[in-house]
Amino acid sequence: MALCYIAKILLFAHIGLQGAAATNETTTPMTSGTSAAGTSGTGVLYEYGNATDRLTARGDGIVSVNPTVKFPFGGNTYSSFDLYNRGLLYFNGFVIAPFSANIYNAVSGNIYYRQSADPSLLANATQDINTYFPGLGFSAQWVFIATWDKVPQNGGNASQVNTFQVVLITDGTISFALFNYADIQWTNGAQDRFAHHYWVQWLIGKTEPKFIS
Repeated sequence: MALCYIAKILLFAHIGLQGAAATNETTTPMTSGTSAAGTSGTGVLYEYGNATDRLTARGDGIVSVNPTVKFPFGGNTYSSFDLYNRGLLYFNGFVIAPFSANIYNAVSGNIYYRQSADPSLLANATQDINTYFPGLGFSAQWVFIATWDKVPQNGGNASQVNTFQVVLITDGTISFALFNYADIQWTNGAQDRFAHHYWVQWLIGKTEPKFIS
C-alpha cells in the first residue's frame, strides 16, 4: 500500500488557502504513486539511505535532533525534538506520529534520518508545498526526513515489514509535515496521528510516550 498525506502544521488564519480561510490543521491526501519532486524510486518517498543520512540505534532507539532552523509547531518554536524508533517525533508534549506502533528493528530494518538545507532539496520541498497549497508563495528553508525502511513488528511475522516516512518542512514561520507510506504490510496496534490535540503521558518505567485523548 503506497500513500502520501501532507499536513499543514501552522498557517496563520489571515493567509488564504485555495480560496478558503486557513485553519490550524489541514490534511490533503495524495493518491498512490504520486511522485513529488526529489522522491526515491518508489514514487512516494523522498530519497533516503544516501551518504548524508544517519541511522538510529537498533531496538528501542531514541535520537535527539537539533534543527538548524527553529521549527514552529503547536504554538511554539522548537530548537530540539526526539525521533523514536517506534514511529513518532516528540516535541516536549506534542507528537507527530506517521505510524506509532510496536516497531522493533533489533534484527532487521533500518531507520534513517537527516536534516538538510541543501538547495536542490529545498527547491523540491518548495515545489511540493506550493503544488498542494497554491498561492501560498512558500519557500522552504529547512527539511528533516526520517524513513523507517522495512521495519518489522515486535513479536510479529518477521517477513511482514513496513516502509514509511515523515518529512518536516519549514521556512521558520510556517511548517508542514508529509506522511509518506511506500509499503505497509502490518498494522496491528498502529496509530497515525498528527497530534497537537492529543496529550502525551509518560508510562511508568517506559521510555516512549503514550497517546491519551
